[in-house]
Amino acid sequence: NNPDAIDEAALRRFTEKLDFELPQESEVTEFAGRWIARAKATFTADATPQWLGEKLAGVALANVGAILQQAVNRAVSDPDRVDMQVNRTDLEAAIRKVLR
Repeated sequence: NNPDAIDEAALRRFTEKLDFELPQESEVTEFAGRWIARAKATFTADATPQWLGEKLAGVALANVGAILQQAVNRAVSDPDRVDMQVNRTDLEAAIRKVLR
């Protein structure tokens, strides 16, 4: 996903290189919607696939999945949380953690 992060000498050793387009907003929204629908956790009204699509357009879907999982983990591991719902604050913290 990030060929610029690989040393040029190492990159030259690959005989074939494939370019992958990073997902657009609509693809991230669709992916997040499917992920949330399958999740056992519930999400608050402000933690929507549409918001994630806007926020994460151009981010690899593997990272989007990792962000969603991190947000769920954060929500369920908070001992002060009564509702156990994933909210936008959980998602924002997960974005910072996964994409740092």
